[in-house]
Amino acid sequence: MTGLILTVIIFAAVMFLLFGPQKFSLMRRQHCSECGTILPFPRKPASFRQAMWGGWICPSCGTEVDGRGRKIEK
Repeated sequence: MTGLILTVIIFAAVMFLLFGPQKFSLMRRQHCSECGTILPFPRKPASFRQAMWGGWICPSCGTEVDGRGRKIEK
């Protein structure tokens, strides 16, 4: 039983270090940096980059934003 608890704690620590606290923050909503629209959650990635690193395409203005809501320059 102790081994299982230790394994779960180690797994949680590794996930936190890999993905950081922002990936686990479900209450934090992102806004489009261009028009201010709240971006949808859960997100549906439109590209490989979005799937790996986060990001959206704003449903209102079509701007591509990164995982923190900043506009991505093409």
